[in-house]
Amino acid sequence: MNVIDRQSTYKVSAVLAGVPFCVSGLMVGGALVQGLSLVEGLLAGAIGCAVLTVYAGCTGALGARTGLSTPQLLSGPFGQLGSKAVALVIAVCLVGWYSVQTEAFGQTIHLMYPETPLTSKGIASLWGGALMLTSAAFGFRGLAKLSVIAIPAIVVLTLAALARVGVAGDIWATRPSRPGAFAEAITLVIGSFSIGATVNADITRHSKNVGAAWIATFVGFFAATLYIFACGAISQVGTGSYDLIAAMTQMGMGTFAFVTLVLSQWTTNDNNIYYASTSIESVVPRIHRALVVLAFGGLATVLAVAGVSGHFVQFLLWLGVLIPPVGGIILAHHFLDMRKQIVTAATTPFPLPALVGWLSGVAAGKLVSFGVASVNAIIAGALVYVLLRCLVPRVYVKVE
Repeated sequence: MNVIDRQSTYKVSAVLAGVPFCVSGLMVGGALVQGLSLVEGLLAGAIGCAVLTVYAGCTGALGARTGLSTPQLLSGPFGQLGSKAVALVIAVCLVGWYSVQTEAFGQTIHLMYPETPLTSKGIASLWGGALMLTSAAFGFRGLAKLSVIAIPAIVVLTLAALARVGVAGDIWATRPSRPGAFAEAITLVIGSFSIGATVNADITRHSKNVGAAWIATFVGFFAATLYIFACGAISQVGTGSYDLIAAMTQMGMGTFAFVTLVLSQWTTNDNNIYYASTSIESVVPRIHRALVVLAFGGLATVLAVAGVSGHFVQFLLWLGVLIPPVGGIILAHHFLDMRKQIVTAATTPFPLPALVGWLSGVAAGKLVSFGVASVNAIIAGALVYVLLRCLVPRVYVKVE
């Protein structure tokens, strides 16, 4: 990567902070206090965010050190064909979530303003989806220009709303905890953003150095994520609903609610399509990023307008299980290389250690009944990959 592509820590931090700032982040926050008090829910959220930050920090540091995107990092352990297969899975998953988020945006806008044609669900999904493409079409610089303005604005607006919610009710009251709810809350937090942590290198490769990547990751995966969870949790306790944006409307803050919704969904969804376009470029090279963003983002928007993206949620959740083990294998591969101070590449299009490690990670995530599914998948994928690489070392050769 050229030096000119390295950006300030503030810009990288702002982009990563935009990922959790969305309605689904509020929803997770609301779920944290189902069976827990606000303090217990936020503590569970903090623990989950800490785990995410460590994992995302490792993938992000690797991106910053090498200057490589996630698909480029995949080529080492997964080979030429395997890396394209995994990149395609990532792309399909994130394009699908772009469509789901866009349809959810249209539905929310319609509920806020049901009387006007421009705010019908389909039309709002159309202009919302088109709007969210604009920043991603300009690559990382487009994401950064939006985020450095949008994130401070979202924080100020939501703080104003939280102050009014806190005054309205006794949000700190002690509530009886449901057995098992604390562990469930931690699991929910880690699972909700494990995909973003896996592809963190796509953003942190723009950091000036490894230390800057860790700082940006802390801001995005701990501080910002825990903040949006707190917004949803406080809204849930204070109003009975996680939807702080709807609460803002009910408290007479309609304009603030509209701006918060647009900016928060925008900073999340432009990241989704940026990650997806990075993966698609590795599968179909020599296509300009802007064309990839417009083509696949446009397709996702059409599905949102048609109102069919909601039917894909279960498929996307299933597909998302395939992604966390990939991060474990990437980290294991590059750790082994760094330990020996060499760079290795696969001698086959889809090496057996990576393939079996991937499938083992998926199986562990689905079948192991204890712990956190995505963490189990990451650890199992990495361990099986390391074991098989030791057993069949000739599959990977030193690159001169």
